[in-house]
Amino acid sequence: MQTTAAVVSYCRPLFEGLVVPATEGDETFEESGIFPGGIYGGRERGKVRKPTPSAHASVFEQSRDGRFFEIFMSLGHIRIRWQEGQVIGFCRDHRDKLRPGGLGTIFELADGLSMAYVRIDQSEKLRLLLLPPTLGHTFEAENKTRFVLLHM
Repeated sequence: MQTTAAVVSYCRPLFEGLVVPATEGDETFEESGIFPGGIYGGRERGKVRKPTPSAHASVFEQSRDGRFFEIFMSLGHIRIRWQEGQVIGFCRDHRDKLRPGGLGTIFELADGLSMAYVRIDQSEKLRLLLLPPTLGHTFEAENKTRFVLLHM
């Protein structure tokens, strides 16, 4: 008899059915003006951007310690990764759903090479940190990091 391994849940749902506006695919993080607190981290730009239809998103809050891939895989094997314009649109339209208190909200980017870690700093400005998702870093549940999934 074969047993199925238990699915580990790292997050709990907070908000569902949030509308992410369609994009033309031409707006960049730098040009958007939505991150006055700064954009940090590097990656090559311009290769993955493309127009996107409107979509829906769900926001999850971390409830158990875990690494990036463990957390995202626990939220579903089929995931749609974010274009820059979609992250910008989400931050514009749903700023109130981002993690407050200087801690972060994470979006898995379409380039497959980075994640967008968005923070609201002490002066209420949005900051963007671009990080490789392969970091061995463990996200601690006590920080209640938020992870945003995109649905078409």
